[in-house]
Amino acid sequence: MLLCIGDVAIIAVFNDSQAALSVAHEDFDRQIGGPLSPLQLRELTAKLASINLQVEPRARFFSEIDAIAEEYSIRAERPDRVHIPAWDDDLHGAMMYALAKDMVKQIDNGEEILNLVKTGRYTFLTTPQGAFDADNMDLAPITDSRPDKKK
Repeated sequence: MLLCIGDVAIIAVFNDSQAALSVAHEDFDRQIGGPLSPLQLRELTAKLASINLQVEPRARFFSEIDAIAEEYSIRAERPDRVHIPAWDDDLHGAMMYALAKDMVKQIDNGEEILNLVKTGRYTFLTTPQGAFDADNMDLAPITDSRPDKKK
């Protein structure tokens, strides 16, 4: 889930007991160097969702009911370590595409970028040199120079 209210964003994975974050945290620490754009937030959400679908072993959740004390709790058994057996770029690309398509298709070269997004190897977070892309904060405006377009 991605929830944005004003300048605050919350990304949550509800069913993995922090497994996705434990897999991604080193990449996120390296890649994030400032405030995130809406596209960058969607990329992080897609990354965590992709990890969630691929992580092994999964946490096991169960309920505990103490009828005498009238208490109910949800517990999780978490593995000591989690991993991704083989990263699926196509799955990640499908997630990224679903989350970014409405924003990206509005820009001049949007279809070209969306084709790259579908590969699962495109990023809005970093420059080609691997540095945080602080200039990726806003979408470029659409320019339409067709003579039949009214201004």
